Amino acid sequence: MTTIEELREEQALQTKGMAELWFESGDDISVSLIQRRCEVGYYSASMAYDMMVKEELIIPDIVKSLEALKGKIK
Repeated sequence: MTTIEELREEQALQTKGMAELWFESGDDISVSLIQRRCEVGYYSASMAYDMMVKEELIIPDIVKSLEALKGKIK
């Protein structure tokens, strides 16, 4: 018997696979963009986004912002 969490994780993995097909290196990827392109809900899109961040496939916006600030301060 599958639990709801297992089904959610499976959906997130499928969404991540679709997102990897939709986007190319260097694209600005957000949860809302994943939602629209993959036609999924917020939860699946956010889980897929988090998985891609953990696997270092994408860099979160906050890291990009911090790097930009460091460049301006020097």
